[in-house]
Amino acid sequence: MTIKLYIIARNQLGREAPSTERDNKKESLRIIVFVVICFLTLWAPSFVNIIVRQLTYRGLKFRNEATNLFAILARFNALVTPALYIWGSPALRGAKKSLRTRLQEPNLHYYKHSTGLSIGII
Repeated sequence: MTIKLYIIARNQLGREAPSTERDNKKESLRIIVFVVICFLTLWAPSFVNIIVRQLTYRGLKFRNEATNLFAILARFNALVTPALYIWGSPALRGAKKSLRTRLQEPNLHYYKHSTGLSIGII
């Protein structure tokens, strides 16, 4: 299904005239494909183990989720996906940088007093 969607999107991009918007769409498509590949890479061992255990009763068995390496890999996907989107998108990188600088600076509030402009630090 994902491969079909990729092929359709790529063909649609091929029909558009060269522009910066087309380049942005192409870059977004690459990011999405890379995120899907990472998702499959992190979840595939767990899926394979579940299928093997259901069919042959031989797959790896763990005492709990904390010792299940496949579950840890799958949960790691929750950290990798946002990191990939931030890494791949210049707009998200810029937003992250501006948020970081806002959080590191002291909170300065400008307010107008009857005697003039004053600066308050909260």
